[in-house]
Amino acid sequence: MQNEYKMSYLLGGLYYNETILINREFDDYHETKTIKDEIVKQNLLKTKKERTAKRMASEIIPRIESLTDEQREILKTGSREEKKQILWLACCKTYRFINEFARDILHEYTIAARKKITTNDYEAFYNNKADKSNKLASLKESTRKKLRAVLFKMMREAEMINREKEIIPVILSKKVRESIKRDDPNDLLIFPEIRQ
Repeated sequence: MQNEYKMSYLLGGLYYNETILINREFDDYHETKTIKDEIVKQNLLKTKKERTAKRMASEIIPRIESLTDEQREILKTGSREEKKQILWLACCKTYRFINEFARDILHEYTIAARKKITTNDYEAFYNNKADKSNKLASLKESTRKKLRAVLFKMMREAEMINREKEIIPVILSKKVRESIKRDDPNDLLIFPEIRQ
């Protein structure tokens, strides 16, 4: 996990299909620049603009690189649910802000049996972090709102919450759980997990 807040997920989402596609191609290339160039050249992401493909690749590649080989293999061969869990893990490993939100709000609310995350919960969390970060404090209100919308979209796409912002407790498969434990057991705390 990075020390600085990287907020470049502003215009994205979970990128389920795109990440799985790039992950399949990943083993053929040894350098990030090579795979990024190939994604753009071959228009693997089927975008209308080259700029869009570059931006998407710039977000997706670090997410894939944050995963272990075992976790990347689950992205290839796992169930849809397992893949979404790994994609959520990749987002949390890549973006410190999302990681902290997942641990402090999503996970803790599940333990406390709180059913829903509100906009006010997000704003209180953001303001708390902004008090300690010039980068977060300096963002425009419009940017903050977009970041909030994208984070809630990611959580919906990963099936951590529903459209009403109600938390959906997850049960990690043994394969996903073991891959996380072997890498960093603390990453289990990003999930609103039902303890078995």
